[in-house]
Amino acid sequence: MRSFTITNNRTFMAALFTGTLFDSFQTESVQITTACTLKIDGRTVPAFYTSEELAEMSEELPAFTLWANLRNLCFSAIKGKKTPLSFQITFHAGKETSDRLTALEECTVDRSFVQALVLTVRFESGVCRLTTGTAYTTFLPDKSLDPLWDAEIQRFLSEHEIETAVM
Repeated sequence: MRSFTITNNRTFMAALFTGTLFDSFQTESVQITTACTLKIDGRTVPAFYTSEELAEMSEELPAFTLWANLRNLCFSAIKGKKTPLSFQITFHAGKETSDRLTALEECTVDRSFVQALVLTVRFESGVCRLTTGTAYTTFLPDKSLDPLWDAEIQRFLSEHEIETAVM
């Protein structure tokens, strides 16, 4: 697990709420506190879709809603003259990322044990922090995937010119 402090909130918030940079991440949960607290459970509800819509989907319905589908709703909750008191967004990387990282030679964790590669975005008291984490389906003493996920997020942030201080 690694924590990154965002050093340019304005650039990061634009990327998060008005850009498409995080759109491919699955969103486990969102909590935004302004004059009230908005909580979103990102679990996908299959009953919402017709059988025809489900059949037309090229891939399996993800466990959690993509950020692309929640971004505008969340942005509308925070935009205005006052900064939110806080927010927290819990993202999961897509299956492709888990597959790619567990296939690396330096990773000895079997893909079947990986429940999620997690990225938590937390904004509070004017400070935005990103924290990585891994969730497994069972206890594993093997933590070889953890530094790979940390490095992947660090590369992702650097590649997209998101300035951070590593904690």
